[in-house]
Amino acid sequence: RSQMFFKDHATLAITALNDTQDYNVGDSDSVVIGLFSSAFTATISFYASSDGTNFHVMAVEAVAATAPATRVVSATANGLWRIDVSGFKKIRVTCTAFTSATAAVVTVNSARSN
Repeated sequence: RSQMFFKDHATLAITALNDTQDYNVGDSDSVVIGLFSSAFTATISFYASSDGTNFHVMAVEAVAATAPATRVVSATANGLWRIDVSGFKKIRVTCTAFTSATAAVVTVNSARSN
């Protein structure tokens, strides 16, 4: 039976347009990104990099979605999104549209299962 181990986590407060945070995903299989706020008007976009320098748009899927989950490249509401990061060095979370309030973005890296 395989087990999944959670490696680490990070938190970013989105407070303005273009606020960006890169996360090292190293040997992780997947990352769960949580977007939490009592009230915000913003768009959070997701990117990934295989070389740690050049980032490309990355599709994510809602964790709580019923099958089949719709994949999206940005989020505008609270929720949890999962990204398959096998083969990537970093992911990036960027605020690509911002009107008001603060959104907290939390990532949790899951290490490879054994």
